[in-house]
Amino acid sequence: EDPLAVNVAPARFAEQIEVLARSGRVATLAEVAEGVAPPGSVAVTFDDGYRDNLEHALPVLERTGVPATLFAASGQIARGEGFWWDTAARLLAAGIAAGQPGPLTIELAEGERSWRPGPGTTQPALLGQIHAALRPRDAATIRAAIAEIARWSGQPPEPPERDRPLTVEELRTLASAGAFDVQSHGRDHLSLAFVPEAVRADDLAAAAADLEQMTGRRPTQLAYPFGVPGTDVDAATQRAAAAAGYELAVVNAPGRVESADRFAVPRRAVPDIGGEAFSAWLGCG
Repeated sequence: EDPLAVNVAPARFAEQIEVLARSGRVATLAEVAEGVAPPGSVAVTFDDGYRDNLEHALPVLERTGVPATLFAASGQIARGEGFWWDTAARLLAAGIAAGQPGPLTIELAEGERSWRPGPGTTQPALLGQIHAALRPRDAATIRAAIAEIARWSGQPPEPPERDRPLTVEELRTLASAGAFDVQSHGRDHLSLAFVPEAVRADDLAAAAADLEQMTGRRPTQLAYPFGVPGTDVDAATQRAAAAAGYELAVVNAPGRVESADRFAVPRRAVPDIGGEAFSAWLGCG
């Protein structure tokens, strides 16, 4: 499932990277952001730290010689904990399919919120409401909510193999392979503009320390979790990134790199399309 349209199927990813390799327009993120790459250059980035980056992406990058940046959420990797949006999607689908009665109730700072799924309830509609309710919350609230959804659904919250993050050892393997530059995606994948200042500062500093311990190299770049300017990223979030020692940070919105703030470098999400369509989308054709 890909409600946010941020995933690409492995076979189409391979076609896209081959197009990039042939284009001669590949550069690192730092080269693009610093303006030292030729005009029209492309940097490849990944968020989160799913195992499929190692299984599917790394072989393609190594074969084609295309460099990439992985922004890894260190807390999920350290704990072996599934990303909550995947877990919620799976548990809600299971609960609806099993005809679990309502209410599904989760505790939020402003009080309880409940849903009563019925015969006409669809998983995407319910997931959209749950995602909106949990996205701005702190880690403890999100974990408690996922535990309650698991209890309601009657299914375990542990991620299946297809959805799990990298292990620490797998992250080290990926980092040492050379094709991937491992950088920070925060520790607990929090929408940093919503959390208190102290929580935001602790999360960013802890993520850098985690990744230094895991890979032997301290990250200098950050992808803000969720990363939408004006929603997940504000001026205070950008200042916190600089104060935590990062030198560059990216957002999830298109824009002009050459005129961007170094703590709001724009990115484009790649659609799930094959090589020929990707070439046209990118302007290579």
